[in-house]
Amino acid sequence: MPGGFRKQWRAASTDCDALPRGADVGGTFTDVALYDAQTQRLTLHKRLTTPDDPRRAIVDGLNALPARAEIVTHGTTLVANALIERRGVPTGLLTTDGYRDVLEIGNELRYDTFDLQLERPPPLVDRPHRMPVRERIGADGAIVLPLDEDGVRASAQMLIRAGVQSIAIAFFNSYRNAAHERRAKEIIAALNGEIAVCISAEIAPEIREYERFSTCVANAYVAPIAARYLRELQRSLPGALFVMLSDGGITTAGAAASNARRIWCGTPRTGTTAPSTNGTLRGRAARRVAIQALCAARNLRP
Repeated sequence: MPGGFRKQWRAASTDCDALPRGADVGGTFTDVALYDAQTQRLTLHKRLTTPDDPRRAIVDGLNALPARAEIVTHGTTLVANALIERRGVPTGLLTTDGYRDVLEIGNELRYDTFDLQLERPPPLVDRPHRMPVRERIGADGAIVLPLDEDGVRASAQMLIRAGVQSIAIAFFNSYRNAAHERRAKEIIAALNGEIAVCISAEIAPEIREYERFSTCVANAYVAPIAARYLRELQRSLPGALFVMLSDGGITTAGAAASNARRIWCGTPRTGTTAPSTNGTLRGRAARRVAIQALCAARNLRP
């Protein structure tokens, strides 16, 4: 992905007249910006957000800028909001037999240790939509029990009949060997190419079942929303679209759509990355002001 991203960025920015633009959608306002590196001039424009179709405020705002948008870098909380408000799509889970209830068992940690009346939020996938499949990968990545492909087909068909629009596949020890997850994904794609499928080895390839399973499920829960939104936004723009990542970087719209969890906190992270970059360009004084502003916003001491 990094090589493909760099290629698309270079292709989009080869024209010396291509000026980068930024668009950030908030709950009340949509902010767009245009930066001319030659004149070092920054143009800002603010419009009311259009909740029914956030693209409209973005496109109208970009059209109000003095130059055409060839490159647009976009930050959005749309995916995070869908997750927080639980407005994702109906989601199913295929998992190793015996690990069906990992999402409810969790890691036995309480986010509020002293709350004796603590109630955990229900899992994003209801138990009837969590389907166990016979397979097993060992701790060393060796195949202990071959994947039950007929079981995968039967479980996937049941989920599809139940109206599921997205399926997460999270098998035990798949971070060491993703062969079973990839094969299960191929089987589901052959059954129904319109169903979104996420595998944990691609979304969060790390040890510990709850962390990997829950991250994969959360990604599957909002992935169709992110994919649809970014695809339609790209069609509405005349130039290339890049999306802010939660780590402060950027990626292509296609890569963001396939791994939606990487853009959950793209907009908040931009609020810290931008002042830091601006301070680097303008000197220590500007950086000090940026740090003081960020600390004041979080009630911290610089």
